[in-house]
Amino acid sequence: MKIEIKNLNKNFGNHVLFDNLNLEIESNKVTCIYGKSGCGKTTIIDIIGLIEKFNSGTVLYDGIAIKSKNDVRNMLREKIGFIFQDFGLIENETVYQNMKMVYKVRKLKDQRTTIDNLLHDLNLENMLDRKVFELSGGEQQRVAIAKTILKNPDIILADEPTASLDTENKKIVLTMLRDFVDSGKTVIIVSHDSEILEYADIIIDLAEVKKRYEQTV
Repeated sequence: MKIEIKNLNKNFGNHVLFDNLNLEIESNKVTCIYGKSGCGKTTIIDIIGLIEKFNSGTVLYDGIAIKSKNDVRNMLREKIGFIFQDFGLIENETVYQNMKMVYKVRKLKDQRTTIDNLLHDLNLENMLDRKVFELSGGEQQRVAIAKTILKNPDIILADEPTASLDTENKKIVLTMLRDFVDSGKTVIIVSHDSEILEYADIIIDLAEVKKRYEQTV
């Protein structure tokens, strides 16, 4: 899914974060957004993910602006998947209970074997019945990534997806996200990790984009 951001303005009180920001994010690509702290990396993916409002401008998804509450709900349920820094898991439930929530939301038939195979690919064998709070930070992060991939959205928005991972599991996760875009999907990663740049098709320095615009006005 192609995403176009046109003349986007976003303020937090008197602080202007984005002033007529323009970006294009292509489908079938891994796009990495980076930049110095405070330039708005997390805010921009929250805006793309329809969980953060903006003051003015337009965000288009394959040329369509999402406006109604019903359309927003449908996009969040079916088209957009998040990988949050805080993992977004229910800690006192099992890995399996967390994962199968995807099937409930999408109203699909529960497929335990599919979940088990996906966890195996992420070095999470035999963890279906473990409670989330029993897992390490790196294991929880991989469960969160598995849950998002299981959802099979058109867009994955990943905020520091490798922050808790060792080198081996970082490569596994980034390769999986890299492979995910092969069927026309869109992956947007926000990160400070320079290794992620090697897996990206497009690299956007958000601070530099803002600076270039400021120099033209």
